[in-house]
Amino acid sequence: MDEGFRDDSNPYQGVLQALLLLLQEDKEVVEKQIAQSVNMEEFRHD
Repeated sequence: MDEGFRDDSNPYQGVLQALLLLLQEDKEVVEKQIAQSVNMEEFRHD
């Protein structure tokens, strides 16, 4: 009866974990890009 509450049978558990990993990876990439752009542009504003 409680199959819907089991983590093993939850189809969204893996999806949520994958999204969290993607968000973490994207955050690292964005931070690197921001650091590079800041170093190259030296805080210039368009």
